[in-house]
Amino acid sequence: MIEYKALSWWYWLVTAIFLTLGISGWEEAFLWAIGVTVIQLIHFAALNGGHGALICALKEEGAYRSVSAFSPICHPSICGWGEGCFTAYLGEEKGDWKAYDTTELIKAGAAEIPLLIDQGTNDEFLAEQLYPKELQAACEERSFPLTLRMQEGYDHSYHFIASFIGEHLSYHAEALRI
Repeated sequence: MIEYKALSWWYWLVTAIFLTLGISGWEEAFLWAIGVTVIQLIHFAALNGGHGALICALKEEGAYRSVSAFSPICHPSICGWGEGCFTAYLGEEKGDWKAYDTTELIKAGAAEIPLLIDQGTNDEFLAEQLYPKELQAACEERSFPLTLRMQEGYDHSYHFIASFIGEHLSYHAEALRI
């Protein structure tokens, strides 16, 4: 078991946001609703939360018309960040992790919803943490609607998000027919 004090505050915050804690009954529904709301707010504010936005949209069939993210963790079951969080909250059984992994949800037949992902080609986390190409392959296999835009020269910074947030807002406005 991982000792709480050994982990940073962000580890617990990020993990709590995108996982249901496995509590039965109304508590689980309540926690999931809070998680969905928090993720929507965080994602809208253009902070971290792309992975959470993706899994919420995929797990809540019919609740969204579109979803977008900047540099999300696309396949957390195979990256260090995801493995650490999933092990701490879900245990060592990797099969249990699939319900919280965007790529695995697509492979398992999640209902189609248009996805827009912008990823910087100079992102320092691209090769070892984010895995957008694995998500792209899963989407192509199912003809799942994904627009993955690899933005040349951009990294994982606020400048990257600020450069394309208007396009994301327009994307969602079009999906909502506003």
